[in-house]
Amino acid sequence: MLVKTEPNLQQAPQVNAIADKMLKYSNRFVTLLEERSGTSKGRLINISDRQRMFSQRIAKFYVFKAWGLDTDEYCAECDKAVKEFSDALETLKKAPENTPEINEALDKVQTDWNTFKISFSIRGGKFIPSLVTRSLDNILKQMDRITAMYVAIY
Repeated sequence: MLVKTEPNLQQAPQVNAIADKMLKYSNRFVTLLEERSGTSKGRLINISDRQRMFSQRIAKFYVFKAWGLDTDEYCAECDKAVKEFSDALETLKKAPENTPEINEALDKVQTDWNTFKISFSIRGGKFIPSLVTRSLDNILKQMDRITAMYVAIY
C-alpha cells in the first residue's frame, strides 16, 4: 500500500494522481453541501474548508519541486493553488458574517501565509521544505479551526 511506504521520487506521479482524484471527489461533495445549505454561511464554510486543501496541495507541489520534479504541469498547478488560496483568503477576510474571533484567526493565517510566500519565493534551487511545510501545516490547523467557527455561526 502506497501510504505505508517511505516517500520516494519514483512514486510522486502516482501520489499526485491519487491526490487529484481525491480532491475532485471531495470538492464535489463539499460543493453539494454548500448548494444544499443555500446560505452565505454555507459558502464561507466551503471556502474555509477548501483553504485546508489548498494548503496541503501547495505543500505537495513544493516538496515535488524540492525533489527536482519541477515540471511545467506541477508548476502551473502550484501557481493556480497559490492564487486560489490568496483570493479565497481575501474573500474570507471581507465576509460580513465574521466574528471578532474569526477575524483574529484569519489574521494569524495571513501571517503564516506571508511567511510561506517569502520562503516560497526563494529561487536559485534553494528550498526550505521544513519552513514551508511548517507554515502550511499551521495554516491547515488554523483553517480547520476557522471552518469550525463558521459552522458554529451557521
